[in-house]
Amino acid sequence: PPKATTLQSAKMDAKERILFLHHNREIEDLFDSYADTFDSHLLEGLRYNVPNLMREQFAAFEEGSCSSATRRSTTTTGACNNERRRPFARCLDLGCGTGLAGVAFRDVCDYLEGNDLSSEMVAKAQAREGVYDAVGHGDAVNCLRRQPDASVDLLLSADVVMYVFSLPRLLEQAKRALRRDGLFIFSTESLDDAEGIAGGVVERESRRFAHSRDYVMSAADGFDLGSVDNFAVRNDDGKAIRGDIFVLRRRDDSEA
Repeated sequence: PPKATTLQSAKMDAKERILFLHHNREIEDLFDSYADTFDSHLLEGLRYNVPNLMREQFAAFEEGSCSSATRRSTTTTGACNNERRRPFARCLDLGCGTGLAGVAFRDVCDYLEGNDLSSEMVAKAQAREGVYDAVGHGDAVNCLRRQPDASVDLLLSADVVMYVFSLPRLLEQAKRALRRDGLFIFSTESLDDAEGIAGGVVERESRRFAHSRDYVMSAADGFDLGSVDNFAVRNDDGKAIRGDIFVLRRRDDSEA
């Protein structure tokens, strides 16, 4: 994938564009093909619990104190304050899938919109009663590009960043779309020691991208790190896959 240091405002060249379109088509076809069994496969087969873990990290941020579990390993940077942020006026769930993250966060959103690259997933999310006010079809970066400046209060992205071709472009558009003090809560897959961290990002045989924390934060211009904690985010062939859950706060442009 393209490097964080060169992508934040650069346009794709022809080769990158071809790779991007090919990557998105593969991902769309993958999720279209198993939308009907997605929830059972994820929750039972892969022991997936990312939306609930994201909600726990959000709650710790909101309350201004970490739970005993996160206190042992969470990195915070002035994140926890005592101002309760709920409800959020406008929320956007990027890569919403069938709506698992929407279920986890519906009660803190006045308006919640989902978006997914897979048309079959969009249909599943639309059919999930009482979760989304609207659901759109398309990739995450283009969904953000369609949002007016400073129009979103809360961005969610559960188990999506590892499928995104260019994380810097995603974060650039998230920064533009979020209001001051808006939150972006998302999960990643973490690089392990064997993969090295020189470049900060690798594409695994699973076709998912793994990122280092430094890579993520180098691309997160305009954001403060609220918290980041490491979890087992899924099982793959019987092996626990580790990942980070980030809470980023959109910084005021006037802040240093």
